Amino acid sequence: MQRREKRKFIKEGIVGYIQKIIIAVIIVLMIAFIISLLTDANFKKVLGFSALITLTMGIFSTYGSNSAIRQSGYIFIREQSGGANAAKRNFELRNDSYRFFISTGITAGILYIIYLLI
Repeated sequence: MQRREKRKFIKEGIVGYIQKIIIAVIIVLMIAFIISLLTDANFKKVLGFSALITLTMGIFSTYGSNSAIRQSGYIFIREQSGGANAAKRNFELRNDSYRFFISTGITAGILYIIYLLI
């Protein structure tokens, strides 16, 4: 790849990542608003809990991915079904869970900032 193509690839990746985070924030805001309407709860409290739940989902996802990779039964099954690329795929899955944690962390951070501003 040439330098210009690499920049374009990175720029498109960052823009796509930001779009996904914005969509996630909007969805969580809508869910929090609907929950606050249905339960007559304070929207600010529901939003605070939504930010906490979003962050917790990312933490559990990362923890589950890391613990599954360390288990011998999981490794044995992956080697039997995945062949030579099983170890490489395990690391890719782990990296995907870290990316998910980062995106949920950023989403939770944005939701918490909105919580503080309300």
